[in-house]
Amino acid sequence: MDTQLGEFVRAAATDVHAQLGGGLSECVYQSALALALRQRGCIVETEVVVPILYNTMYIGFVRPDIVVDKQIVIEIKAVLKITESHFLQTRAYLRWLPLPPPSYSRIESVQRGAVINFGPEQVEVCPVCVPEKCASV
Repeated sequence: MDTQLGEFVRAAATDVHAQLGGGLSECVYQSALALALRQRGCIVETEVVVPILYNTMYIGFVRPDIVVDKQIVIEIKAVLKITESHFLQTRAYLRWLPLPPPSYSRIESVQRGAVINFGPEQVEVCPVCVPEKCASV
């Protein structure tokens, strides 16, 4: 993850939690974080539809909460504790985002992600990557 961009994400999440506190729904934090990142000059896409294929056939889609500058996928949580399933979900997004069908050019090559938990007392920003792409993290 680009260090400066990663710091923008961390700073924006911290600002959002400082202003809103804990206990709100994930969609509220998603909207606030998207706004905070845009105010910092980032290109932000929310709920990007990413098709999933099985044996070359479309079977459904996933929608990551936020994609920042086509480089970082963010999964927003508002839970007491982040679990392994949150990391697995984000890694699944990272697996599918780099290789969309040829006709789908909205996302080019996302390689890094983060699970951001707006917990009751503090915000946690946990980096996530696909194992074969973790060397430069």
